[in-house]
This record gives sequence, C-alpha cells and structure tokens, in this order.
Amino acid sequence: MGDYRPPFTVTNRILLYVSSVSEKAGRITALGSLTANSLTLGQVRDVISGR
Repeated sequence: MGDYRPPFTVTNRILLYVSSVSEKAGRITALGSLTANSLTLGQVRDVISGR
C-alpha cells in the first residue's frame, strides 16, 4: 500500500474550502446544542451566511 496515489491533488484552495465547511458545521452544531432543538432551514442558512 506504500505506492497508492489518490486521483486528486491537495491544494491550498481545497484546504481553505474544507476548513470553511468545517467551521460552519461547527457553528451549526454548537447553535443546535445550545437551543436543544433542531434548526429550521432558514436558521441554517443564516448561520452559514454569518448572520
């Protein structure tokens, strides 16, 4: 298994996208656990938009 090469290249741009998605997912999770109920689609959109 030492010679496996994935069919993609990890770039700085990809890492920025991954970190952005992770941060937004963390906000949604934190907000949902604080309110102890599920978020509406509109609330999720607001969190992702930073409102």
